[in-house]
Amino acid sequence: MDQQKSINWIPALIFNALLIPVIIAIDIAEATIRPMTVIVIFLITFLPITVPAIVLSCIVHYKCWKAVPTEIARTTPGKAVGFLFIPVFNFYWAFVSYMGLAEDLNKAKGGKNYRGLGIALAILFICSWTLTWMPFVSTLIEIPSFILWVIYTKGVVGQAMREDIIQQTN
Repeated sequence: MDQQKSINWIPALIFNALLIPVIIAIDIAEATIRPMTVIVIFLITFLPITVPAIVLSCIVHYKCWKAVPTEIARTTPGKAVGFLFIPVFNFYWAFVSYMGLAEDLNKAKGGKNYRGLGIALAILFICSWTLTWMPFVSTLIEIPSFILWVIYTKGVVGQAMREDIIQQTN
């Protein structure tokens, strides 16, 4: 396997963190029945923050999958990320992609198994895509989802880069 490069997940963390106050603002605007405010918040803040947050998160997820040896990986990095964008099928695939990454990294590199967090993240992924149209439900889903994503991502990135650390110390 090629030398795994460092995986910088901090830009994804920053953009995902910026989404939380925007989601709260949209929920408040929707609750006060101010459709123009919702549209303005959506166009000026939500889209410019959401697109980079998704792209950067996908890059981190792809790089983590790429760190799993091909003989252990249950899928390719491209499928792991790409299939998350297939409507309805992505509800099943979220479990394969998040839980599977935790299991496969654990099998390949040892350390803590983030399988449970992967399952929780997949469940919140589904909830996010199905329930966030209701005011304040999106806030109730997105805040715990963000916290779990941070813990999960920090863990799997650490595992994915473990081989580099071992190689550098030898």
